[in-house]
Amino acid sequence: MKIRSKKIMAVLMASAIGTGAFAVSAANLTKNVQLRYNNINVKVDGEHKVPNMEPFFIGDSVYVSLRDAGQLIGSQVNWNGTTNTVEINTSTHSALEAELAARNHELAVAKSEIQKMQVKIEQYEKKLGITDKEENKQDNEQEDVDVDFAKVLEEALKELEKEYDDRYNIEWDLSLKGDEDKLEFKMSYDSMKFGDEFKDISKANLEKMTKDIVKDIQKECGDIKVEGEIYDKREKVEKATFTISAKGSFRFEYKGNSEFSAEDLKKYTEFIQNKYDDFPSLNLGGIFDGGSIRVRNMTIKEDDLDLEIEIYTDYANLSIAKRAWNEMDGTAKNKLESYLEDIQDDVETEFDTDATVYVLNESKDVIATYDTRLKLN
Repeated sequence: MKIRSKKIMAVLMASAIGTGAFAVSAANLTKNVQLRYNNINVKVDGEHKVPNMEPFFIGDSVYVSLRDAGQLIGSQVNWNGTTNTVEINTSTHSALEAELAARNHELAVAKSEIQKMQVKIEQYEKKLGITDKEENKQDNEQEDVDVDFAKVLEEALKELEKEYDDRYNIEWDLSLKGDEDKLEFKMSYDSMKFGDEFKDISKANLEKMTKDIVKDIQKECGDIKVEGEIYDKREKVEKATFTISAKGSFRFEYKGNSEFSAEDLKKYTEFIQNKYDDFPSLNLGGIFDGGSIRVRNMTIKEDDLDLEIEIYTDYANLSIAKRAWNEMDGTAKNKLESYLEDIQDDVETEFDTDATVYVLNESKDVIATYDTRLKLN
């Protein structure tokens, strides 16, 4: 039972391999080529196989021994030295398939006969007033179902771990439990070790990853409702929850990186304003004085799951001031961008979430915005 298979193309044939080069002849032509070994893996129907002769590269092409390739898929490959012919026989593979089909048919017939006999036995038991056996039978059947489904979950979890346990360079702890009505999936990580890596995952990528996971679970376990969460086991908080219905309807809810209390925001606003009270001196080309802009106030407030930082300045709301601001040169822009980026970094590190910085003039109009780059308004 495989969730995902990474395929590798096995092509052509390799003859005697001794060193890093060998000769290829066609008619009277002989050509020396260079072989390159790179620990090439071979999979057949998703299962790792080890050929007798190690695969290699010639240029950009991968070569696998034709004998190995044939045997791995159940065919016989022989060399006829008299006629210089490679002989491939697939009849063995076909015969095995035919034999398997015949045995499966026999098994189906036998099961049908057993079921008929079981019906007759139940009829006799009913006439004799025997009921305990039927109850025991149902209990045993349910136990068998539970054991079989537990194995399904175990195999599904193994495949999930192969595919996702180091996604985005984070060591994830995965768990999957439940029954044939509903499954619960949990994806945990340690924010002390992988906090920065988790922060680098965009909301869209996080949603896509969880959607892929629950679809993979349904592919392996059937059309069952799956509820899941991404959990920070260090902080003991949910980062996201997600659900897919038995019909495939997916829902994702991002919890954000922190819960912000008004007191925490107020205290940190005071700290950040004291640290960045000196607005950078900007050369606005002599049209208007940008060298003595003062910070009047700062605020940090919650915007859905992110934060907004507002810097209120005494920059004038005049047409000449607006023109000078929008025409500032590259040096002034770099100074302003560096100032805003430092503020953003401090706030994002403190609260472990995304933040956007706004600069406002004396009329409280936004004149600059910084999220990942500077934009003048």
